[in-house]
Amino acid sequence: MKDEPPLPKPSAPDPNGGAPFRAANEPLRPKPTAPDRDGGVPVRSAKEPPPQTRAPDRGGRTPAGAADEPLQPKPPAPDLAVRLKQFALRVIKLSSSLPRSQAGQVIGRQVLRSGTSVGAHYREARRSRSNAEFVAKLGLALQELDETQYWFELVVEAGLMQPPRLHDLQTEADELISILTTCVKNVKRRESSAKA
Repeated sequence: MKDEPPLPKPSAPDPNGGAPFRAANEPLRPKPTAPDRDGGVPVRSAKEPPPQTRAPDRGGRTPAGAADEPLQPKPPAPDLAVRLKQFALRVIKLSSSLPRSQAGQVIGRQVLRSGTSVGAHYREARRSRSNAEFVAKLGLALQELDETQYWFELVVEAGLMQPPRLHDLQTEADELISILTTCVKNVKRRESSAKA
């Protein structure tokens, strides 16, 4: 029989009753993710999030098979300020890719001005001292978004760029208009309910 290396000594328990500490000569072992051969319990890394399962319904019943189906965590939604900045960066790339013709340069400057000012108005709105000022600043941002969409339409209709290249940017502008409009409506609704 071949000489096998000796098994490492088991970890000594922590004198304070905590988890065992590793002896200096004991090799690092990865934490098990499934029950080990000795019947141990699976260990989850401290960095690993707990698995999510479907919540029981109002009657306390869990849907069939739902307890063992982990849910995928939703990716965090980007902050609106970050999203508006990304929109502005995309508009900058668009304006620099327009043709160097007179029409391309004029429209490029206009779309650059309106598309990059939306995020600036939103940042100003976040520093507002009153709800009225907040609504006014968001109103300016909405006006700039609407103007930007107008320039997008002209870019396509003038033949300066193919429609598929602008589709995602136009969709993003539509979504941002919806978000900002909802913000304005929510503030106005809260104001009216506070007065009532």
